[in-house]
Amino acid sequence: MVIMNRTEYKARTIGKLVVGWLRRAGKYQRELAAVLGISQQALSQKCMNNSFTYSDLIIIFYFLDVPDDEILKTMKILRKEKT
Repeated sequence: MVIMNRTEYKARTIGKLVVGWLRRAGKYQRELAAVLGISQQALSQKCMNNSFTYSDLIIIFYFLDVPDDEILKTMKILRKEKT
């Protein structure tokens, strides 16, 4: 679930994308969790439940240096889930 403007959107693939971005960047969940200010276990739950806030995603994009085209694809996924 992604929370944007106080509305929740279930995005089934966001957690899988985050895990893939972590692998590609050579970073660990504990590092991303620290940047997000949460525990590694909480990040793991967010990935499994796809429960990222819009703010989480912005931080993730920046920290993992996600390319612009992938950010746009992610936003399209969220937009589809909204409808």
